[in-house]
Amino acid sequence: MRATFESPFVDGDEYVVELAVERLGNSSISYTCGILDGDVVVVTGAHTVVHLDGAGRPTPVPQALRDVLEKLVEEESVGLRSEVRGV
Repeated sequence: MRATFESPFVDGDEYVVELAVERLGNSSISYTCGILDGDVVVVTGAHTVVHLDGAGRPTPVPQALRDVLEKLVEEESVGLRSEVRGV
């Protein structure tokens, strides 16, 4: 997980969280994210997750999830957007 805090925001601020799939590997998914206070970017970040089997070994991303994520990757700029109130 990597996060860069660009600007402060305080309790009670309204903000928007944007999440996008940057890369879809065989067993891993890399995401980028941004948190915005209006038009001001306050946090940028990225993280990668690895799908594991019951023994804790990397295993392919399940096809149903892959289908959804591939569509997001194709749509690039759409990503996921969630409006949140408060910190």
